[in-house]
Amino acid sequence: MTGFNKSRNLFCACLLTTLFFCLSAEKLQAGTVAYREAGLEMEIPEGLILEIQNGFLSIVDDERTMTLRIVLSTLQIVEQFYGPLEEELSNYIDQPEVSEEHPKVEVNDTLQYYAEGFGIHEEEIVDWHVAFIAGGRRSLLIVGLGDIAPHMEKINEFYQSLRLLELPIPPEPEEEEEEEDGAVDPQSSTPGLQRR
Repeated sequence: MTGFNKSRNLFCACLLTTLFFCLSAEKLQAGTVAYREAGLEMEIPEGLILEIQNGFLSIVDDERTMTLRIVLSTLQIVEQFYGPLEEELSNYIDQPEVSEEHPKVEVNDTLQYYAEGFGIHEEEIVDWHVAFIAGGRRSLLIVGLGDIAPHMEKINEFYQSLRLLELPIPPEPEEEEEEEDGAVDPQSSTPGLQRR
């Protein structure tokens, strides 16, 4: 099996796993959410849903025609993200084309980079969207697939809402506070994520 086929098979497996988790995920509709691990606060616009499953965050639309996967990143500066973009995309999408790119956009004391385009996945043309958000405690890498164009206004509203949190360093997971009955607060099922 070639490296490309392994990457494509891994991508397909991850996509199927994501879909499975999305079907059984905790869902937060429109509202403000503090993501302590990233040191950021965000607004989930009306019509989009933040789903949390096993510590992974995704934003989906009501009809589930697109998904934005939010991942904490070890990259610290936007320039580290530029070079590998097309190379990384080629691991998942055949003939990735960048149709729009917005390097170094400052929003609410965060530095953001966006790129979007299209490519071929399993013999179908698909849209992709990638964003890198720096400036918080940790950076975010956001990868979107699906029918993205009809949702760009809401996605941009989400990006414009990202702002820094002024919080102390969160406790280690084993130090989570328990409620009076000994149960862990359900809002802390994803470390560092809290509805505001």
